[in-house]
Amino acid sequence: MAITRVLGATAVAATLPTTVGGTGATTFSPGKVLQIVQATSTGGSDSTATTYAATALTAAITPSSASNKVLVLACGNAASSSASGKGIYSILRDSTEVTSGSSLAILDLETNENTIAINYLDSPSSTSEIDYYVAHKTNNVSYTSRWNMSNRTTVMVLMEVAG
Repeated sequence: MAITRVLGATAVAATLPTTVGGTGATTFSPGKVLQIVQATSTGGSDSTATTYAATALTAAITPSSASNKVLVLACGNAASSSASGKGIYSILRDSTEVTSGSSLAILDLETNENTIAINYLDSPSSTSEIDYYVAHKTNNVSYTSRWNMSNRTTVMVLMEVAG
């Protein structure tokens, strides 16, 4: 079978030419989504620690430029062992907490499990692989913070956004 070259040498270009339906762009304006990574987990965990403990919900992404941002979207099930205890849930980049203040989901649910979403636009300033994960802790060692005690599917989506 013979090999036919389409569009000659331009078919090897890093862009899709406008003559074949592409934009012809070689750079992207800020705000464009460049890649998407999705991870799921059915693992659950309990913690009586007042420092963050990792859950099984984790995903990794390698930004193409240090000026790009990463939009982290995480959704899962959470609870606390008592109405007096509070589960605190956050997103960590490697071992650094990136969410804070109102980005924390503080739940006072007794043993009732509810779905929570944690969203954060991070500026990692890196082109190395970055691990993001949901972590949780309790406000008091007498109580238990619970993540996904029903072992349902939890989801994390990472989007690299042009900076």
